[in-house]
Amino acid sequence: MPALQTESHPTSDCTGSIDALLIGHVDNLELLRSRLRDQGHVLRSGSAAAVLAHLVERALAVDPDLELAVQLGMAQLQGSSSGIVRHVPTGRVVTAAGADAGATPVAPRLVTAAGVR
Repeated sequence: MPALQTESHPTSDCTGSIDALLIGHVDNLELLRSRLRDQGHVLRSGSAAAVLAHLVERALAVDPDLELAVQLGMAQLQGSSSGIVRHVPTGRVVTAAGADAGATPVAPRLVTAAGVR
């Protein structure tokens, strides 16, 4: 099993509108980085959180639903990880957890001042 990757600060997407934190390990990190770069994304960090931020950015370009975008982004991460994604313009925060193959991932949750939905 790869070492646990933790980050103490968020990393952003190309536009600076998505911040992400990720804890865990991502087995297909290099493949996802390569695909994102091939699609024109500029990853300012080599972290898994940066990859998640760009995956969410890409999903939001198709559909503005932040929870769906986080779910789609997390679904592409092979391994076991948990993430927090913040949409900077609106301040919306979504938490999500993925799981190793065969386990059931935890659905994304929108975190608001009123609580978790």
